[in-house]
Amino acid sequence: VTTYSANFSQLLGKKALIQFLSSYTEDEGYLADAYKQIKIGPDNNPVWYDPIQPDLRIRRAVGSRLKFRLNAKSSMETGYRYYWDSWDVSSHTISADYMRYLDKHIILDVGLRHYMQSRASFFKSEYLRPEQLMTADIKLDKGYSNELQLGLTLNGGPHQDYLPFLTNEKVQYNFALNIYQRHTQTGYWFNGNKDLIARFRQRNHAGKIGRSVCGGYFSNRLRDVNEHEYERSHCIAGQ
Repeated sequence: VTTYSANFSQLLGKKALIQFLSSYTEDEGYLADAYKQIKIGPDNNPVWYDPIQPDLRIRRAVGSRLKFRLNAKSSMETGYRYYWDSWDVSSHTISADYMRYLDKHIILDVGLRHYMQSRASFFKSEYLRPEQLMTADIKLDKGYSNELQLGLTLNGGPHQDYLPFLTNEKVQYNFALNIYQRHTQTGYWFNGNKDLIARFRQRNHAGKIGRSVCGGYFSNRLRDVNEHEYERSHCIAGQ
């Protein structure tokens, strides 16, 4: 894997920051998932074939994000990314994140994200005969996803009575809840469902880390060159 990236940031006065990001990646080698075989023939007597995908994939992505302060206790971050590759997959990602300081000990974060992509040139929901390129990986199918992210940060410190377990200023608790929905035009091989819903919960307890009022979650998402980010663990399919 070879990756190049170029980023540019510019302050827009005292309350806003704009960033432009770009990346170029070459993946070379065996890129297919051997466990996702292709079935050809009738259901009562199918023949299974190994997937055959190109051994080179060139990925490109460009994007921008805007961070700005709304007032002394809240900020907003918006972003957009466009992705395209040599397999004819292209995608658009739109994201927005709102952060609110309820006080210096409690920070609330709400994020929304929408993603949509096109189909790879060699992907088919069904193959009638063996072809030069074949895949059963539905991540290469046309589809879209939506994600809602809720975050809560509790900072320890003196002079607060409502959080007695946070009197140590070196302690910070982070809680996160993500609700993720994905749709593809081809159903999953094991149940035929085209929709996936997943829920993620996270709780971290660590030393306090400084955080900017213009911070947010979208920065990590935008830097992810691989658009197939929705291969998650603990997914519940077909709900």
